[in-house]
Amino acid sequence: MKRKFKIQSLSPQMSTPRATRTDIPSLYTPGGDCTLKEIPKYTGDQMIGISIIHKSCLQPIFSQQAAVDAATMRR
Repeated sequence: MKRKFKIQSLSPQMSTPRATRTDIPSLYTPGGDCTLKEIPKYTGDQMIGISIIHKSCLQPIFSQQAAVDAATMRR
């Protein structure tokens, strides 16, 4: 069975390989000049509790009004 279409390669034809230029210097990037950022940790000063909204949905409580709202919420 003869094919009607000829399959062509998708890779480009390179007549000559790429030459590396030595007259252009590379960028000099020194490393290690920055300090490590501290990892933020929550101390628990503002949160007054945790409420369970529905089954396993936990919600942090930050004010007394939010606690009242969570307690009176219709289930």
